[in-house]
Amino acid sequence: MKKALNVIGKEKSLFDFLSSVALSLVLVPILAASVYGTLYPEADVYHSWWFLFLLIVLCVNLSACTFRRLSAKSRHWGTIAIHLAVVLILLGGLASAVTNKKGFVGVFEGEVKKFAFVTETEMFPLPFAIRLDTFETEFYGTGQVKEWRSHVSILDSRNNETISQIIKVNTPLSYRGWTIYQASYDEKYPHWSGLIVSKDVSMYFVWPGFVLLFLGLVFHFYVKPVLTSVPIVSQEKKKGRTP
Repeated sequence: MKKALNVIGKEKSLFDFLSSVALSLVLVPILAASVYGTLYPEADVYHSWWFLFLLIVLCVNLSACTFRRLSAKSRHWGTIAIHLAVVLILLGGLASAVTNKKGFVGVFEGEVKKFAFVTETEMFPLPFAIRLDTFETEFYGTGQVKEWRSHVSILDSRNNETISQIIKVNTPLSYRGWTIYQASYDEKYPHWSGLIVSKDVSMYFVWPGFVLLFLGLVFHFYVKPVLTSVPIVSQEKKKGRTP
């Protein structure tokens, strides 16, 4: 019995530590690391093991804080929603850092490519093939480039389907979680197109996170004051009554 109580006590102490504000303050360097990674992309902060570890710990910390408040009254639901929203956004960043794939595909008209290059020597296979059917460059009267248009076909042998679409600078092609963007062209090779292929699952976490964050803020700043003011008004009416 005594051992069981000791185990429960240790678990409670661990939970108190994980849900503490002090731990949140210790994790503030994550924000500084984020700024550093933005200013100096070559440092590749977002894929480093220590940054991912701190991100996981911060998610655990916020989740524990949220769980601690679950038994609270309804006036805390706004705070809970905000905590969950931040957790979702952080999970989106974590998912992007772990699973994100991005590469470059340079292709001539009529050519089929099945690989994307990350660097000049590093590449990864695509789950489908990209064929450039035609490439067009539209110019202004001044001779400046107005628009690039890549007529591409996605050849997916696994699903036995072919999809054709025109890709422009602001009109990418989306297919099974992958997005293909128009990136560049070469004046020396008018029938060549440069494409960027990217797969990022973070949007499945980030967008719901922002929606939940918005709802939580609305509840916290607009709904909560109304709910907390009702008992006060009732008490004032009771005090104003004469026996």
